[in-house]
Amino acid sequence: MITYDQVDLTPALAAELLANTPEHQRKITKLHVTRLARAMAAGEYLLNPQPLIIDTTGALMDGQHRCAAVIQSGVTIAVVIARGVDPTVFSLVDTGKTRQAAQFVEGPWGSTIAAAARAVLAFRLNPEGRLNYTRALITNKEILDEVAADAEYQLVAPQITAIRRAARITSVPLMAVHILASRNVDPDKASLWLSGLETGEALAKGDPRLVLRNRWIQDTSPIRGVNQQWVYVVKAWNAWLAGTEMKQVRFRSNEGLPPITGAAGAKAAKAA
Repeated sequence: MITYDQVDLTPALAAELLANTPEHQRKITKLHVTRLARAMAAGEYLLNPQPLIIDTTGALMDGQHRCAAVIQSGVTIAVVIARGVDPTVFSLVDTGKTRQAAQFVEGPWGSTIAAAARAVLAFRLNPEGRLNYTRALITNKEILDEVAADAEYQLVAPQITAIRRAARITSVPLMAVHILASRNVDPDKASLWLSGLETGEALAKGDPRLVLRNRWIQDTSPIRGVNQQWVYVVKAWNAWLAGTEMKQVRFRSNEGLPPITGAAGAKAAKAA
């Protein structure tokens, strides 16, 4: 018979459970453990109705990532434990698709908004290094809190999508840089930046918006990776805001992220 109990999962209990896992258990994903541990340490991890599963032999069938995160964070959390599960059902456990933050963002642009929010948060964690917002240690809750705190995500999403269609500029870095940059600049300037990228009308030679549009539209060489896309958008934005003309926008493979003019705490940057 399967029994269900709510218990406090202490680091000691977590270690005890992890010490008895089936030989065919999947390997622990360190990134996922660290993500969970950060949420636990921040007090953001809530009681999950999905139980830790112990089979009839006492082996931990499901819940090893939560146990590892408790050990890593040193935080005790409340969990439900199901005991007495037939070991033969192991192949059916935890085979569903992971829920993404985009599923909880309202509107037709949920995926873009959630990805842009993740990029914003990843940039804040590492503003001078390299950007990897697809694997950054960002939880769904952090993404949803970020989107809820700034209505600009929803407001600008239709125009960002229109720019993507008109000029092929990748939506996620464009939206993320706009969110970061527009918070401390004249709203009219931010609006002109986007409208110029969308239409391309009456943009003079050397206008950074035209240079950025042409870089994607002409696509004379591959635009590889999120860092390159991000750097292009930031350099064009910085130059345009400073009133500086550009001949072309460049990216060096070993360069870090340039500061974003207008972003909270950022200094005005020189165009490169």
